[in-house]
Amino acid sequence: MQQAQAELATFARRAEENFPEIEKAWGVVVRTLPDFLVYDFGVTNGLAVIMTTFGFVLLIACANVSGLLLARTTARRKELAVRSALGAGRLRLVRQLLTEGLLIAILGGGLGVVWAYWGIQLLRANMRFNTAISAIAFNLDRNVLLFATGATLLCALLFGLAPALGASRTDITTNLKEDGRAASRGRSHTGSVP
Repeated sequence: MQQAQAELATFARRAEENFPEIEKAWGVVVRTLPDFLVYDFGVTNGLAVIMTTFGFVLLIACANVSGLLLARTTARRKELAVRSALGAGRLRLVRQLLTEGLLIAILGGGLGVVWAYWGIQLLRANMRFNTAISAIAFNLDRNVLLFATGATLLCALLFGLAPALGASRTDITTNLKEDGRAASRGRSHTGSVP
């Protein structure tokens, strides 16, 4: 590619020297086919819109998963209170909940990469009819995989940390007493029935 660009630059310089009146407003640009399709058909604006839309969908999905994690940790208050009463420190509880959130995020990110790979294979199979488009190599880019990994880890930390910190701040005695009262009320109510 660089050799072709150098040869065309030399050709353009000679043409400008030999025909200065004709060649003064013209130039030579060498592009690969994918670059030609991107620059001449204005695909960059459409790609920017698509990437922005996917970014917002990612944020909405992360917020939903964070809400589910928060609801799950709220439902596990008694378990966390018992763990804390048995000697588990706040840091240990946060680590446990963050590890669970990280595992969910890694599974989700891995599933997303697998779906992206399958989508690329489907796109390749369906674009065989157009020779110009089928000349473009569709594959997972290393930068995209690094971004997906970084986004997965960042989302796991950001959206898993809030529920973990909230759950680790629970009052042990209150949670254990509330559950004890509910259990004793249920026993006394069932015990008085003949």
